[in-house]
Amino acid sequence: MATVHTNSGSPSSGGSGPRGPLYQVTIRELSQDFSEVGPDYPPRDLGPSDAEKFRQLLRQLCAIDPLKLVDADPQIIVTVKSGRFLIQPQGGKLLVRPVNALDQIFFKLTPDEIPAFLDDSAPKPPKPVAPTTLIGSAAAHFDSKPPIPPKPAAAPPPPRNSSRLILIALSVVAALVAAGLVWVFFFSTPPPLPPPPAATKPREFDLMPADQLASLQKRFAGTYATSGEGGERMLDLHADGTFNYQEFGTGLSMTTHETGSFTFAWRHGTQTPVLRAGPLGAIELRDDNAVVVRTLVFTRLPAPPPK
Repeated sequence: MATVHTNSGSPSSGGSGPRGPLYQVTIRELSQDFSEVGPDYPPRDLGPSDAEKFRQLLRQLCAIDPLKLVDADPQIIVTVKSGRFLIQPQGGKLLVRPVNALDQIFFKLTPDEIPAFLDDSAPKPPKPVAPTTLIGSAAAHFDSKPPIPPKPAAAPPPPRNSSRLILIALSVVAALVAAGLVWVFFFSTPPPLPPPPAATKPREFDLMPADQLASLQKRFAGTYATSGEGGERMLDLHADGTFNYQEFGTGLSMTTHETGSFTFAWRHGTQTPVLRAGPLGAIELRDDNAVVVRTLVFTRLPAPPPK
């Protein structure tokens, strides 16, 4: 990949001034129009972009549906004058970190904040130190003083009995060794065992193309229940991708009510569609008129007659 080039010098023949910084962009696990994500999309080099085009790419990355990020890791790798940076969507913003230091701190920014952050991330040259500082003046003043003559050496102490000193030293060493052994055997605690390695969860679902996803949402939209006209449990699937789940007790009093959004996916490595509805988990599709929610079979209720 090429680094960012900042054009300088005389204006072009059209009279326009020097261009701003360029951003060399590469995408991973992304379609070229950012509408689809997944590991099936290989890395693609989009070439250099100016600041406005780069911001538009960042806004498209930030706007990806969070549900699509469950089984995908879309990324933008941008090369600028100060280095290469990895950009990923998370929580409505974008994570930015240097490619050569992915284990260090990251920055969470909006798309409009990232170009200025990248332009200012290059290391600044240190300011020259003024030659006439207080420390320099003091050092020069100290160097100008004449050296202090050394003090006369003290007379050596009278000789001692060397064998007695050796016995005392050996006694001290033996006492220290004994104290260390007592500490190791009676007071020290063994180091904790390392935690077992985390088991890697196998991939369970594959993403589904957008056209098939819209077709299944429309096909399975309706009301499903476990029994009776009202049913003990009822599930409403709406064509806009939202659901409404209810459980009823004695006298049709509602005991549980859950809402949220749902989508469809393939079971990993198969062409078997599964409905995924957040807290309800994976819902199996028996046929057009029956689904299985939490091990219970829900049957589609007839649509009400038009008014």
